[in-house]
Amino acid sequence: MSRFAPRVSSTIALILVLAVAWSGPAPAQEASRQELALELARIMLDATARQRLDEQVTGAVMRAIAGMLQERLNRPLQESEWRLLQGLAARFVGDTLSSTRVEELAAGVYASHFDDAELRDLLRFQHSAVAQKATRLRSVIDVQTARAIDAELRDSPGMPGLREGLARAFPVLKLPESP
Repeated sequence: MSRFAPRVSSTIALILVLAVAWSGPAPAQEASRQELALELARIMLDATARQRLDEQVTGAVMRAIAGMLQERLNRPLQESEWRLLQGLAARFVGDTLSSTRVEELAAGVYASHFDDAELRDLLRFQHSAVAQKATRLRSVIDVQTARAIDAELRDSPGMPGLREGLARAFPVLKLPESP
């Protein structure tokens, strides 16, 4: 049995546990919480968030399968094999995790962490002008934050030490000496 099989088995077991947990009838109070949580999930899982989630899940599926493939092939995957694997993994994730299903799963998570009053407060906030502005600006803020972090790392007083450590650990990175 490969190392991949236990991961698949545990993933399937988790999916079955979640399906059983959400398939039974919910008390009236829980139905209200689930409805509130579902509305919140629909707001929070906009197209950008959904794309990021799909990419993360697809990447995780690819890494798991790639590890098993490389072990069986006894070699690294070629570029064409990576592209093929990416297509297969993306199709699998897209077919398995419809928008509706992802919203249902997220709603279950929200409902497990927030009570009805908290969910109502979150929904009120998400419908507010400031929350809508924050959502519109999320990608801009993400890009600007990444740029600020990049500049901070490049200008870090620790950069020379990192370069020296890398050159010692990986001699191929050593710069040639000046004459």
